[in-house]
Amino acid sequence: MMAGMPSELENFKIPANYDVQRVQEDFVRCKDQHYLDHAAATLYSESQIKSITAELQGNLFGNPHSRHTPSDTATQIIESVRQRIFEHFNTTSEEYDVIFTSGATDAIRLVAQNFDWNCTYDISRKGKKSREPGPPQYVPSDPHQPRGAFVYQRENHTSVLGIRDYANHFDAEVYSVRTKKLKEILGGPGAEPSDTQANGFSDRDSGADLQVSRKEDFLRLKRHCLFAYSPQCNFSGAKTPLNWIEKVHNGLLNEILKEDPINRIPGWRKSRSDQGIGDPEWFVLLDAAGLVATCPLDLARWKPDFVNLSFYKIMGYPTGLGCLLVSSRCWDLLRKTYYGGGTVQMVDSRKMTLVPRPVLHDSVTERSGR
Repeated sequence: MMAGMPSELENFKIPANYDVQRVQEDFVRCKDQHYLDHAAATLYSESQIKSITAELQGNLFGNPHSRHTPSDTATQIIESVRQRIFEHFNTTSEEYDVIFTSGATDAIRLVAQNFDWNCTYDISRKGKKSREPGPPQYVPSDPHQPRGAFVYQRENHTSVLGIRDYANHFDAEVYSVRTKKLKEILGGPGAEPSDTQANGFSDRDSGADLQVSRKEDFLRLKRHCLFAYSPQCNFSGAKTPLNWIEKVHNGLLNEILKEDPINRIPGWRKSRSDQGIGDPEWFVLLDAAGLVATCPLDLARWKPDFVNLSFYKIMGYPTGLGCLLVSSRCWDLLRKTYYGGGTVQMVDSRKMTLVPRPVLHDSVTERSGR
């Protein structure tokens, strides 16, 4: 049996479509080593580090919030990188904004911290693409007012589970759903999809035939419901369909909201007098940190509202750098409270007057402030 293994393994080999000699020269330090932790971080190449070092040594960069030549140089590079990200994920600045973060976890924290968990009357956002963040959110004082909800795939990263505390703080309902049950509701085979299908399956099911009827009122009570899942498990590598995104947008998880949330006592749902009040409006957080390290993600085809990732999982260096892609339908849904450093356009220390920067990626994150 053991003697036959080498010949059997030969059948699984894929011919290299890259310069093997170049790879060997770029990873000399890996000689006699076996590195299998690409789910945590891939390896950087020697030529990559040499190129980065040469650019830092040969250019003068300044704080992008200042106004001088070194500052403009830094700003131009940041914006060119942002454009490269749009191109890599096949989208545009009209459809998404890119917020740089310290990693995938920090990107998820931004969503948890600033997502509008309230349930309010508001004019429909259909067609609205304001790049300005919404006003700060608050904890509703009316105990009978229905809240938003956070629903997550139970088999998930700890970073996603951390959203629960923010949702609970704003009195939103929290639901934990097993992958098996999600597949029963949203569909999807038990077997893992192939990489060549980019995790979307070949049937290209748009979910249009599964559209849940919604009220057509222009002014209505909306429940902001956030669903978070990973298209590729960070632990096992198991994949789940990307066509879940549109199905969730179309309301297929509404039935989950009829159950008791995990942050309420058993029987709580039956005791509520506001059942059926509020039109659930679903948003999807796609934890793509594991997927995009090895698979393409086409945002022209799949439309998650939030996508988090870490660049070191893709290219190994630099560590401590990731981003959050935010769909245009959510640009006014992030209700930020704290503004400081480079996120402020104008502030008056004598009174409660503050004007945040008008562009989402400048106003939400403090990382580039100082």
